[in-house]
Amino acid sequence: MAAVDGKRGWYWPLLVIALLLVPVAANGYLMLRASNDPSFAIEKDYYKKAVAWDHHQAQEARNAALGWRIDLKAGTPGADGRTPFVAHLLDRSRQPIAGAQIDVVALRIARSGQLLETTATPGGGANYVFSLPISGAGWHEFQMTARHGGERFSTTLRQELVLPAGTTP
Repeated sequence: MAAVDGKRGWYWPLLVIALLLVPVAANGYLMLRASNDPSFAIEKDYYKKAVAWDHHQAQEARNAALGWRIDLKAGTPGADGRTPFVAHLLDRSRQPIAGAQIDVVALRIARSGQLLETTATPGGGANYVFSLPISGAGWHEFQMTARHGGERFSTTLRQELVLPAGTTP
């Protein structure tokens, strides 16, 4: 009987290990890609918001009772990649409200995982100005909260921003 060569079949354990490692590596890659996708976002503090649903509904009723309105106009993006905005805060009779504080949380709908936060500064009368590092076209959401005279008003505006003629995204 011939002696068995001990080097034959040495690669089979390595093949089994490789077959087990391929799905692990693929799943790791997919998890990394999914967790770093700027177009995907989970609502921040969603449980806290669900618990505070009654408070949210009371704020919506207060918003309707106040009758305030915020109009938002976007300027032309600058060379620094920031877009200036002018917000107009108006009361029920469309008279300007001066001296308010307006907080802004903005996001591009296509990149909802990237929140931009700022506070608008008074720009004269009912005008409040702010700028954000937004240079791309597309739909954006602006969650705005105005405080004035002990009152709080909140609204969410959706606006499509367009690139100026002759520019590329």
